[in-house]
Amino acid sequence: MNAIAKTAFHTSLLSYVLFLLADYVRPGFVSYVFSVHWFLLAAVVTGILWAGRSFEQKEERLFATAWRWCWQLFFGCVLAMLVWQNGDVFGDLRIFITLVGFLIPWMVMRALQSIEVRK
Repeated sequence: MNAIAKTAFHTSLLSYVLFLLADYVRPGFVSYVFSVHWFLLAAVVTGILWAGRSFEQKEERLFATAWRWCWQLFFGCVLAMLVWQNGDVFGDLRIFITLVGFLIPWMVMRALQSIEVRK
């Protein structure tokens, strides 16, 4: 069940972002047919399911997790502010690049955790 929830979460989140971007580039491309936010609802529901299953399986200390999330949030905000202030050259993609800058600390931590698991 955990693998299904994980796959459903990633699929619905990626679909939401791509369809939202397509609707931003060409207004009405998706929104005339159906609401893009149904994908967001599916992402939230499957994300809660996946997180609940993962929380039951992990025995990580709550303090360490909260501390790591605080640092990731701090560095994500700093990177997002830097990209936003210097992102005039990106034009319409400025928002997307800023979101990528905000998510970089989470991607780095996920990569480091996957390296630790393999050892």
